[in-house]
Amino acid sequence: MNIILDTNIFRNEIRLDSNNIEILLDYLKKTKSSILIPKIILEELKTLYVREYKNKIEEYNRTVHKLKVFSPKHEIEEIILSDSRIKRELNNYIKFVFAKLNIKEKNILKYDNEFLPEVVTRSINKNKPFNDNGKGFQDTIIWLTLKRYCTSLEEKKLIFISSNVNDFGKDGILDSELKAECIIEKIDIFYHKDLFEFAKKHHKSIEFITSDWISGIIDDKDFKQSICDYLEYSAQQIIILDYNELEEKMFNGFVHVLSCEKIKLIEYYIYEIDSDNYIVNASIQVIVLVDFLNENLNSKYKEVEWEDSATLQYDLEISIKVDSKKKILKKEISLYF
Repeated sequence: MNIILDTNIFRNEIRLDSNNIEILLDYLKKTKSSILIPKIILEELKTLYVREYKNKIEEYNRTVHKLKVFSPKHEIEEIILSDSRIKRELNNYIKFVFAKLNIKEKNILKYDNEFLPEVVTRSINKNKPFNDNGKGFQDTIIWLTLKRYCTSLEEKKLIFISSNVNDFGKDGILDSELKAECIIEKIDIFYHKDLFEFAKKHHKSIEFITSDWISGIIDDKDFKQSICDYLEYSAQQIIILDYNELEEKMFNGFVHVLSCEKIKLIEYYIYEIDSDNYIVNASIQVIVLVDFLNENLNSKYKEVEWEDSATLQYDLEISIKVDSKKKILKKEISLYF
């Protein structure tokens, strides 16, 4: 079946180099399927990339500025953000996405201006994908585009992957209101909330990959440190929000994930790339000890006195690529929302 990825999937997979992207590409190859991209999602992706690109350049320039203050003779220069540079980078990125996912011009699904009356009606009646707050214009355009495309197919089936679980579905199940529309129009749109859930549907048992084998990997000292590093550098704001809610504070300082106190394996699934390579996706629960500092870091790290600490719990997803000789080829960690 052909697959459509929502903008939020691209946001989480901006580099298209994760284990789950490898699973997706392998599935497309084995089933001779294609990635389709509605025009509205393509436009959202372009806007997303430009925004994130600008943010990264601004972060880089701030760091360069700090280095210059610290070392006046520092030779690294700030990057000047011109319209031509942004346009060039955007064009390069879209070309990269199309090449990586083998998206052709014919795979771009255009939306129809005739959708407008139905969009207005859905908005007034708060029909899905509109929510109770009246938001959902773009999601409704996406949904109507999906339905029209699916109706045109001989098999009348497609896969839709979107993290927008409140408006499209939840836990791998399409929203009941949207499902009813599919039944009436005699089409099947199979919904997954992310690539992790998509891979789960293609689980295959492999003799040596057991819960004990996975537990041995996640209990490793280096892997626990990788979890601490990931949370510290990729989930600072989430940790701060959780800490403020737990302690009823308004903390907005620095975070240091000191240690991973406990790891629990919740579930796992295996995807067979071929007879020699597998990808293991697992859900784990971790308890970490976190230190908090509510002042500027002007001294060396070893001289800093952290003002508070807390024990916090997080659900994570890990992905492990392993060969038939049990050699670990790649490990990834991501926060589960």
